[in-house]
Amino acid sequence: MTSFPDRSLFRSRRVAAGWLCVLLAFAAVVSVAERASAQLIVDVSLSRRTYMLYEPLVATVTLTNQAGRDGTLEALDTKQWFNVEVTTVDGQVIQPYDAHYHLNPLTVPAGQTLRRKIDLNPLFPVREAGAHRLRASIYLADADKFFASRYATFDIAEGQLLWRQDVGVPGNAAEAREVSLLTFQRPDKLMLYARVRDVEGPNVYTSQPLGRLVSNGTNPQVMFDRQNTLHVLHEAAPSAFLYTQIGVDGEWLNQSAYNKRGQSRPTLRKMPSGDVELHGGERQTKEAASMASVPVAEPKLSDRPRTLPGQSKPAAQ
Repeated sequence: MTSFPDRSLFRSRRVAAGWLCVLLAFAAVVSVAERASAQLIVDVSLSRRTYMLYEPLVATVTLTNQAGRDGTLEALDTKQWFNVEVTTVDGQVIQPYDAHYHLNPLTVPAGQTLRRKIDLNPLFPVREAGAHRLRASIYLADADKFFASRYATFDIAEGQLLWRQDVGVPGNAAEAREVSLLTFQRPDKLMLYARVRDVEGPNVYTSQPLGRLVSNGTNPQVMFDRQNTLHVLHEAAPSAFLYTQIGVDGEWLNQSAYNKRGQSRPTLRKMPSGDVELHGGERQTKEAASMASVPVAEPKLSDRPRTLPGQSKPAAQ
């Protein structure tokens, strides 16, 4: 008597073959997705975790082209090729000042890595203390796909008010500035900041670190000259001082380092002409200040990026 194979065996083989086809198809999709995701690698980073409210939030965006060919980044219809997303940790999206910005096309050569720095404060109203998240995404028109970075987390906190004074704006009697000095504790050092904002109105012109502050040293010496330029002399290290000048619109004008010379320490004097001059002490070169471990301030605002990658004009504030 002829025996026939068990029907259940056929069914199990058909099921196995079906699952094999599904798995092979899924593997092909995953492989294609991995190849697609490997076309462009996007990364975003910040130099530290905690920032004082209103100070420059400079992020570094890194793009690596692994597509095997040159890639041109350009907008398509309403899709901007460069996007930044800032949210609070509970998911609240912080809308940019201008969502309809224009970016020039940018070519990324095959195998090359490009880095661009952006200051988030002129782009987003980050105005509340707390934890925030940042992510960058790049649109590649050839693949019709966005490539996103991982989230970078940063915290915003307010500093401690040390001194404040309102001053007028030369040539504009209708405007006045609130100028203040604040201290901000970073994980490794106490920093001194200068902030310039409108007395009435939301504009903050600068919130700039001036350098390290000796916690048990003398209080900063503060004066205004006849143009209401801010002059600040503070002790940044034992017997070492930083002298900073900031304009009434928040522009960084100058900073120099001084040491005590014998018993003579630097001090500010207001002259009969209304000018402010520094007397005493000994001025140091940048090299000497570095060797003496005098921590100078971070790069001035004019050295900081104020545009998006590929943007020829500053972003709207």
